[in-house]
Amino acid sequence: MHNGLHLNSFKHLCDEGNINIMPAPDVLRLSLQQHSDTALHPCVQQGETVAMGQVIAKPDSTLGAWLHAPVSGRIHAINDKSGDREIVITNDHHDRRAATCMPYPDWQTWSSPELIDHLAKGGIAGLGGAVYSTGAKISAHLKHRIETVIINGMECEPFITCDDHLMREHATSILNGTQILLHASGAQNAIVAIEDDKPAAIHSMRDALQSLDDTRIQVRILPTRYPGGDEGQLTKQLLSREIPRGQLPSAIGVLTNNVATAHACAQWILKGEPLISRIVTVTGHGIHQPFNAEIRIGTACKDIIAFCGGYGDDIVTLIMGGSMMGKALRNDNDTISKASNCLIAATDIDISPAYIEQPCIRCAECANACPANLLPQQLLMHLRNHNINAAVELGLRDCIECGCCDAVCPSHIMLASRFRAAKLQLHHQ
Repeated sequence: MHNGLHLNSFKHLCDEGNINIMPAPDVLRLSLQQHSDTALHPCVQQGETVAMGQVIAKPDSTLGAWLHAPVSGRIHAINDKSGDREIVITNDHHDRRAATCMPYPDWQTWSSPELIDHLAKGGIAGLGGAVYSTGAKISAHLKHRIETVIINGMECEPFITCDDHLMREHATSILNGTQILLHASGAQNAIVAIEDDKPAAIHSMRDALQSLDDTRIQVRILPTRYPGGDEGQLTKQLLSREIPRGQLPSAIGVLTNNVATAHACAQWILKGEPLISRIVTVTGHGIHQPFNAEIRIGTACKDIIAFCGGYGDDIVTLIMGGSMMGKALRNDNDTISKASNCLIAATDIDISPAYIEQPCIRCAECANACPANLLPQQLLMHLRNHNINAAVELGLRDCIECGCCDAVCPSHIMLASRFRAAKLQLHHQ
């Protein structure tokens, strides 16, 4: 792997025990902005009774993933205005299942387009990244011939262990989902990539693969280094191929999905369970009982914190996502979405202290750490001079926002946040 960092690990906080099942709360609030680019539009009315798994919102474009009711109950409110667009459901605690939620054990007889369409209708989305609809992602990649499906089990963020525990406890389901993705994409082989700091997950996946006896799938172990789970880095490590600038991995015959996405594919196709919950790592020294839990989409952070015993005395901030790429929340009313893989109740032990930025000393430590092989100090100079076009020419769009440059900067310059803001500006333009 090119550059990157060895980071201090906090995975031990959530390394033991099994995945908990969190009971659904009385009220769930589901954001209509599950994906950053695509808004969803409600297909239910206020006051309507809904069943668990019933479709409640659909996207305008193929990029977005369908949204389903995570519980049975009543549509309490639909806030479809700009800002916090959401559907509020009051839970009747009966979990009455929608009639449309049914398994399809004969999926191998389906054509690729039929399977792709059904994955879209199950709300299956990328659970390790941008939350694109999995069906739409496969369709976009089929413009090229897909040779290899990569199932990403790297999980390189210092606090997150949800994928690790998923591989330990649901290895067979992940492999079944991999078979579904192979069939949908037409690929001939698949690689499940796991970092070498997850021995229990490696053992579980290898045992499940031996029982499955599918020679198209292999498990590969890679060194632990952040951000090894990045799609570009992973492809380069496994296949010695580089994704061309501005193109999808399909340009080199690759389709990448997270292990949680593969699991969700199997749950939908084989059990008729759409994506209405996900496994979340709830961790940090600011809560009493860190753990991994399966949590319904739309559950408020405050309900999750209460389920883990409440806050400790020294909490500083609440972070949605990992410590490197996550976002500090304004309050604990925010809810779990399909993209939420981690919630960190952070104390001073968990996060770096706030420093005053100093002038750049041109030490090039950021360039030495950048896994995308960029020159962050040069990008910063152009952005400070309001020359975004020059920054684009130097590869601004190729920044993966991993935060390695921030971690090594002796002047404590927040480079990644500036690059993120500039890329957002380009997106709006």
